[in-house]
Order: sequence, then C-alpha cells, then structure tokens
Amino acid sequence: MYQKFSRDTEENIHSELSEISWDLAMKYCGDNAEAGFSKFFNTVNKIVNKHASLRPLSKRKAKQFSKPWITWGIRKSIKVKNALFASGNYEKYKHYRNKILTLVAAVKSRAIIHISIII
Repeated sequence: MYQKFSRDTEENIHSELSEISWDLAMKYCGDNAEAGFSKFFNTVNKIVNKHASLRPLSKRKAKQFSKPWITWGIRKSIKVKNALFASGNYEKYKHYRNKILTLVAAVKSRAIIHISIII
C-alpha cells in the first residue's frame, strides 16, 4: 500500500491543517504531553488519509520498489533500449544494453554497500 501525493493533494492538506484551531484542539489535553501528541497525530493522520488515501501496490510497482537502485533515469534508459530493440536497430540496441547493464551493476553494488554500512 502507498499514498500518492500530488501538488493539489499537498495544498489541500496544508489548507485544511491551517484551518484547525490548534489552541482549542489541545485545550482538553492539559499538561498531558502523550494525550496532546495523540490528538495531534490522529488529527493530521485523518486529514492526510482523507486527501491521499492508501492505494494497493501493483505487482509491477512492488517489483520496482524492491530494487531501489533502479532510478527513474535508469527506467527511462531501459525504455529507450526497448524502443531500439523494437525498431530493429540491433547494433545500437546492443551498445545501449551493455551501457545500461554496466551502469546498473555499478549502482547496485554501491547501493548494497551503502545498505550494509547502515545495518
């Protein structure tokens, strides 16, 4: 599941949050910080879910998110490579394919090293 945010969604959330009178909302919490945070979190969460509801993740998107080293630029290059193959220009296709494979291998190894350092 994921939430898709657009500029309109962000603006709607921002405008609705700015309309809330936080002094009144927090008045009933008194000195209890936990209750105050809970009230704040629930209010913000309700507004965000109203404007950007959860959407199921397709198998294709799930596969894309499971490989964080495949960036938007690499995906675009893969589309160009596929178009070269479809056009029948096999020499350019092979050259482009080899460049992309080299790039993906380098980016993947850096991503895996970065993840292993974090853990």
